[in-house]
Amino acid sequence: MAATLWRKFLFAFLLLGVMPMNAQTSVEQSIQGMAHVDYFAFGGVGYAGSTSKGELYFRRIMLEPPDHALALFEELYKTENLQARSYALVGIRALKPSRFKELYEGVLTAKGDVTTMQGCMVGSEHFGDIARQINKGLYDPWLRAKPRA
Repeated sequence: MAATLWRKFLFAFLLLGVMPMNAQTSVEQSIQGMAHVDYFAFGGVGYAGSTSKGELYFRRIMLEPPDHALALFEELYKTENLQARSYALVGIRALKPSRFKELYEGVLTAKGDVTTMQGCMVGSEHFGDIARQINKGLYDPWLRAKPRA
């Protein structure tokens, strides 16, 4: 009995922790948050395997109508934050592959490293290498996956 009650409490706690980002975060808050995101990550990160803030912002933007989401990602692509630009490239590729191809050629020679996170590991990768991964479709499965608490 106590174990069942504890599980319900834990589930509610985890659900409430994710809901504000998904349900109540405005697109404007997502754009501001994405412009200052610390690392580029899809999938579970950290000790709890939670969905990163950047991915949650990304998903919130993707809820917008496609033309509006594309315009928002285009704006994010203009920022100096390479992590935000990486998320923007994923969104642009998903929404308008021809536009991604236009941007892709210039990205390959761009300078700078993207701070990344996979699981509990923080690292960095050249921006061009991230773009190559996006071009190969390595992030496509995450576009269909549901966020983790």
